[in-house]
Amino acid sequence: MKAVCETRFIERHDGDLQFLQDLPSFCDALDEKAGWRDSVTAGKATVLSVSLQEQNFVVTLVCLSVLSLTLVLSR
Repeated sequence: MKAVCETRFIERHDGDLQFLQDLPSFCDALDEKAGWRDSVTAGKATVLSVSLQEQNFVVTLVCLSVLSLTLVLSR
């Protein structure tokens, strides 16, 4: 994941867009870890995977991607 600067708006745009693009890969990796024998790791992976797939989170992420239209103006 790309680190984002707290003070530079443009870098936040880039980080959000990269996260949206990589979200399916993150979910696949977490689903794989959810099947591990280590119950602590599997539990944390399950909770995080469910959180990433919640409707509110996905809608917010898509709204941020729509705001990417302003990226050209920001630069």
